[in-house]
Amino acid sequence: IDALNNSPYKLGYDAMYGAGQNVIRQIIPSAVLLHCENNPGFNGQAPEPLDKNLQELAKTIANTPEIKLGLATDGDADRIGLYDEDGHFVDAHHIILLLIHYLHKYKNMTGKVAIAFSVTDRVKKMCEAYGLPYEVTPIGFKYISDIMIKEDVLVGGEESGGIAVKGHIPERDGIFDGLMIYE
Repeated sequence: IDALNNSPYKLGYDAMYGAGQNVIRQIIPSAVLLHCENNPGFNGQAPEPLDKNLQELAKTIANTPEIKLGLATDGDADRIGLYDEDGHFVDAHHIILLLIHYLHKYKNMTGKVAIAFSVTDRVKKMCEAYGLPYEVTPIGFKYISDIMIKEDVLVGGEESGGIAVKGHIPERDGIFDGLMIYE
């Protein structure tokens, strides 16, 4: 957290009026915040971290050069949406790939990768290239969580943006995942 707060770069964060609205404010006070206020109706928009629902975040990033990462979380902050420094959307398939790469190559962590069958085959190819075992599950994060509870899992994820990483809880956490990528 200290390294993130001492970075010359900024994080852009869109809580989509959801449960994550105060977490980033407290952890990364310099973050540029969007939709971090109470609105039980989510301002009339589904709080899903999809590109079509996050255009204000994309424009904010594109117009604010010091923002190097845009993070969004859904209503209960367990799914992640992500933007690069140019305001281009990064889908969940690529987020999973980024997390595997970062945790394995830079943090020297190992473990199985558990993914739903709807996730890109590039994850399998990366696992094979890195010598990491992987397991493909049916749709439903409960299958991934079950593996995480019983085995040593590096990353578990679905194409919906529900992702979990080693060293944290065996459940989806969009804020934690976003902070790992920001790191």
